[in-house]
Amino acid sequence: MGKTTEHESIVVGVKRERQDSVLASDTETYLPPTPQSIRKKLPEKLPTGTESTPTRRKRQKRVPLKYRPEKNAILEVQDVTQALLDEPEKVGFLYHALTNSQRIIVVSGAGISVASGIPDFRSSKGIFSKYGGSSGKDLFDINLFRSSDKIQQFTSMIRDLSNLVERSKPSKFHHFINQLAETSNLLRVYTQNIDCLELQCPYLETKSPLPSKAPFPNVIQLHGNIKQVSCTKCHINYPLEANFSAKMSCPECIELDNVRELVGKRTLGHGILKPKIILYNEHHPDGEAIGTISEMDLKSRPDCLIVAGTSLKIPGVKRMVKEFAKAVKGCKGCVIWLNKEPPPTSITNYIENMDLIVVADCDSIPDLVSGYKDKYINKSLKTSTPQIKIDMLNTCKT
Repeated sequence: MGKTTEHESIVVGVKRERQDSVLASDTETYLPPTPQSIRKKLPEKLPTGTESTPTRRKRQKRVPLKYRPEKNAILEVQDVTQALLDEPEKVGFLYHALTNSQRIIVVSGAGISVASGIPDFRSSKGIFSKYGGSSGKDLFDINLFRSSDKIQQFTSMIRDLSNLVERSKPSKFHHFINQLAETSNLLRVYTQNIDCLELQCPYLETKSPLPSKAPFPNVIQLHGNIKQVSCTKCHINYPLEANFSAKMSCPECIELDNVRELVGKRTLGHGILKPKIILYNEHHPDGEAIGTISEMDLKSRPDCLIVAGTSLKIPGVKRMVKEFAKAVKGCKGCVIWLNKEPPPTSITNYIENMDLIVVADCDSIPDLVSGYKDKYINKSLKTSTPQIKIDMLNTCKT
């Protein structure tokens, strides 16, 4: 599920000034029925599907690239079998990029989670259509917290999305990214999605908040996540509960004020619990860390960039992709666009360095890769094996 704001807090090396937190001076007090559970702070590392990360497989030996398509070449995939027959060279380039690259960067959006049952934003059945917004700013703006009518709509939307995410499982493409991490070929995933589906895969992980120094997790959530709420004043994280309301007061702040009042000190006021998703006109708490990580990745000589399931409407993310694409091409790597819709000319002109535009459902990519391997790679090995045996036999006879 992608977050489609136009704020520019996620940019490479750009730091924004901190804006004032939204205080809850006119909010209702929230006293949870089970204070022990709500007050338990989340660990920095968000939970994954397994208790410990399994051992990664060793990288395969690299194979030289034999074919590179013309700039911005298009590969349309409506049927995997037909694509393998009609476009073997382009599919072969895709196969090479995804199986031979060793420092792959993935920038993902809502399109990779649609197969998991999470709606996108802009389609006829997307979030904008369901909740009456024409853009992300209508539904995801910090100023919503100042309007009682809009805040009710926001609360309803967050509850619905949270319930949907709880019932969803990772898609084929999520598992494919996990395989890249398992073989140590993945450098980083920069996801615009807030659904945390990547974290159900054993080799993908993140931390909240992001650390300021290495080692960094291999998943970077550019727009936060829907699994947590965060206090607008003390910034402590809590799990998002089923009874979430957009004007819940922070239990930690309330407890601190009670203690101060008992000892005769002035109370400091309390913040409200806001979903830990980045809204319009809001300071990004991990902005500096994301800038540090992306700068480090640019210097790591990435050899493949996959832009998957996103239309790149957000200026900061679009600028990040441009920088990554430039770095990849500088290392003679591969830049690939994966989405149901081809990018507009304005995007291809801006990015400049796209090798292959794959117009397809992201979930068809694993089938395309395995199909190419079975049809061309494995078949080639099988046909060459008998000849090797014959040659050996003739050598023995002589």
